[in-house]
Amino acid sequence: MKCDTCGSEDSNLVYARDRACLDDYNYRCSLPDARGFYYDIFKCSKCGLVFADFDRDGEWRRKTYEDSIDDEYMDMYQYRYRNFLYYLRKILKHVKCPEPALLDIGANKGVFLKVAQDMGCRATGCELSKEAVLFSKNKFHIEINNKSLEECAFPKESFSAITLFDVLEHLERPSRILKIINELLKENGVVFISTPNISSCSAKLLGGKWWGFNKSHLYYYNYESLNNLMERKGFTFLEKGPFKKEFPLSYYLKNISFLKKSGERLPESLDCDFKTSVGDMFVIYGKLPWDMKTS
Repeated sequence: MKCDTCGSEDSNLVYARDRACLDDYNYRCSLPDARGFYYDIFKCSKCGLVFADFDRDGEWRRKTYEDSIDDEYMDMYQYRYRNFLYYLRKILKHVKCPEPALLDIGANKGVFLKVAQDMGCRATGCELSKEAVLFSKNKFHIEINNKSLEECAFPKESFSAITLFDVLEHLERPSRILKIINELLKENGVVFISTPNISSCSAKLLGGKWWGFNKSHLYYYNYESLNNLMERKGFTFLEKGPFKKEFPLSYYLKNISFLKKSGERLPESLDCDFKTSVGDMFVIYGKLPWDMKTS
């Protein structure tokens, strides 16, 4: 299997899958219960990219996303809104134009697009889930393209900023999508990426049991391997950090496996808002050539 970043076919097995990769795996955005369901994981010997040895028949994978229904996603709406607002403000620090045009790839139910519109952006998105697109239309009156990025056929240099919140790791060919993104960005446009960090403490501690390893994740980056890919695709680094999200403590605890099995819940009196990163990172890049005066 060729490395998506450098094209090398020389790689080493890092983790062998220890449970079957089930065909009836149902994807959900809100912490899918699929830890351990993953393909064999390899590391490129040349550039260090970590990737899954996934099958190339993407039709079933696309159908999984199209049919995805996540009933729990909006339970944390107020928290998701605040989290998105925090990162949108980071993005807008690097965008020096009024009413910037923004594209959100993998827009889910449109919460980030709602935040962007509330902040004065001209925002649109693309999303494969039929249920999520319909929800966005009915709840927020935001029309999301129910297509892949390639199928949307946006004009070149249409956007000031493009975002991929927890999307890059799901793509079969990230390098191809980033080439399209570069073409869609205006001069001095920026791209925001959040993705699991294969070099995070949680990944190192949990090894093959890391939550980031699941069937829907095909690529696993750290800062170095992501920078390598982005530089090859015509981007320059602007900002990075742990991708922290604020949710109630109970939200995190309910996804701990032994608590889920026991059915125990955190008493309301002990619940509190908790902001942390569970092993994710965010990075913001600028399209080359980048005018340093805009930073």
